[in-house]
Amino acid sequence: MVGTPLIWNEYCGTTIIWYAPAVKNIVRHKTESTESSYELTAFRLSKRGIEPTSYVPQDADDFVDRGNTYLDRRDYDHAIVEYNRAIELDPKNGSAFFYRAWARGDKKEYDGAVDDYTRYIELNPNDAAAFNNRGNIYRDRKDYDLGLQDYTRAVELNPKYALAFYNRGVLYAQKKDYDRAIRDYDESIRLNPRYSAAYNNRGNAYRDKKEYDRAIQDYSEAIRITPTYAAAFNNRASAFRNKQEYERALADYEAAARIDSRVAQFRFMGYVQFYMGDIPKSAERMERAVKAAPQNVYAVIWRYLTTAKTGDLRSAARELGDNAAKLREKSWPAPIVDFYLDKIDEKAMYAAAQDEDATKASEHVCEANFYAAEARLLKGMTEQAAALLRTAEKDCPPGFHEAHAARAELKRLVR
Repeated sequence: MVGTPLIWNEYCGTTIIWYAPAVKNIVRHKTESTESSYELTAFRLSKRGIEPTSYVPQDADDFVDRGNTYLDRRDYDHAIVEYNRAIELDPKNGSAFFYRAWARGDKKEYDGAVDDYTRYIELNPNDAAAFNNRGNIYRDRKDYDLGLQDYTRAVELNPKYALAFYNRGVLYAQKKDYDRAIRDYDESIRLNPRYSAAYNNRGNAYRDKKEYDRAIQDYSEAIRITPTYAAAFNNRASAFRNKQEYERALADYEAAARIDSRVAQFRFMGYVQFYMGDIPKSAERMERAVKAAPQNVYAVIWRYLTTAKTGDLRSAARELGDNAAKLREKSWPAPIVDFYLDKIDEKAMYAAAQDEDATKASEHVCEANFYAAEARLLKGMTEQAAALLRTAEKDCPPGFHEAHAARAELKRLVR
């Protein structure tokens, strides 16, 4: 049985009725002081899941069933055709609007999805799930204020709707209103103590607030509930990295990769191993990072740095040239690649770091200091490199990889 619970508080108790879309049972429910009874007043077996071409639809609901079968297969275009036919037969068929909105949302046809959820809500103004779903579309469309209104209406209609609290928390986090996000995640967890995604996202909010210990607690709880939660391992690794607990960070990155290779953070593993001083292993990770994301300029830069530190500078430069030829991005940090390829000098690299946004300009310059320092280290100019590394460590935001790497390089220089 699947669907959304409806809580009915009448007479002596509370009954949770589960809506099962695959079996259309219509039940009359009676509750008395000493007993409950269920009387089947009508029955209709849905054709959902049956091969849609194997039967001829008799009414609008049959077309909805056929559409739902296509929707289950993610064949959205065919699903929408069936929902259109249902609406032609019955312009007040709410299910057709609801599921057509779902299909359009998955196709990223956000305006059409909003229109359909709106039509459904006109027919069913007290359906919390519809407000929640329309809120998701508004969020995806970046209409955050409208999304907040819909999530709020969803929780007003159903104060026990953990998913709506969770989704509103996601939207608040996207607006960088982390305290409100945390309050909504708190409520979703209170309603569903095993809501691992809520723990994970609350951890993200604490991490963004730089409250790393609280973040790690939440990630750990998410992992306890769902031991195969690869994203939670990656997120906990990030919190450990920010705390400079690099071995624990690396262990979590590797655990996530074992669970799901698709979320493997090879570049971040490489960063951590660079901080730890295992440069050859860092070079291997960066090679995999470039293969996984050949357009990531930072992966290309760090593959060059780590190979140059462990091998032949000329071969490292040749590989950098090959990787750079595949890059499409020309804005920052691409000028760093040109600097390492001797296409521009250091002064030109610093000039390219400037930006109309003062914050971005400051961040780019701090990165330029680190990469200029690395160029000096490769030439054996340790004193000049150390001065730039100290500046990078001081000026780069604490979470920047360059800040961690500068600190690690300075420690290695004083040994």
